[in-house]
Amino acid sequence: LAPYFFEKEEKHDERSVPTALIVPYIDENLINKYILKNPFLKKETNLEMFLIDNRDENKAISKIYNSFLDNYNYEKESWFIFAHSDFEFLSFPSDILSKLDKNKIYGPVGSKAYFDRYKVGYANKGQAFEKDMNNNLHDNFTYEYQDMSADTLDCMCLIIHSSLIKEHKLRFDENFNFDLYVEDLCINSILNHGINIEATRFNCVHHSSYVIERKYRKTYLNQLSYLNEKYPTSLFAGSVSPLGGKVMPAMTNSEFSMYKIRYEIKNKKKF
Repeated sequence: LAPYFFEKEEKHDERSVPTALIVPYIDENLINKYILKNPFLKKETNLEMFLIDNRDENKAISKIYNSFLDNYNYEKESWFIFAHSDFEFLSFPSDILSKLDKNKIYGPVGSKAYFDRYKVGYANKGQAFEKDMNNNLHDNFTYEYQDMSADTLDCMCLIIHSSLIKEHKLRFDENFNFDLYVEDLCINSILNHGINIEATRFNCVHHSSYVIERKYRKTYLNQLSYLNEKYPTSLFAGSVSPLGGKVMPAMTNSEFSMYKIRYEIKNKKKF
């Protein structure tokens, strides 16, 4: 894969952090609007962009990301940002990355399960505005917590350093296509590699919301069943639903509303 570079113009020189932005896409308009014309990305001094046209093959995102990881030259250390084509930076990535620990995995939105003797609570952490199909802006994912540790991160954007990938030989499970591939990577990193996951707050917008409802519900729940079987003795939080084999059977019922799941998690209700 050959990286895309912006033409020379006034750059953001306060910090220069080696960064690779990996974005598969099937809608060229989204790439033009939120990536190529993004004023914050255009002023970065050390940013390579890998924009992967997925219109013809429509490959699983997990396979596209793995292909990038398999072919990357790890002699060149860099932060990797895996993002959806409808994800928009409203701040300079270098300002964010310069403050992060290379030994952790990050994203703008994470989820955490909390346990006590009598109940399980779920909380989303981080910051990301969302736009629905009617172009209405929602502050669905802005949560104030002092502790930003998370079980998993939302797949809209994943931030991880190349040295961590190289050290632990991390890869995405290609059995996940559109759903839960990031959540699975997070759980695998925690359980099998002892890596910490954190939400990190920065200004950004995810330009699609609730696409899981109706059209993708069955697909999501099939992927959820596979993940639950993969981690039969675990319970983690996800931004859409609880994850792991200890999840109640009702959570894999196709009649269970995704809206209800999000509502329960947002309000930290017990399932």
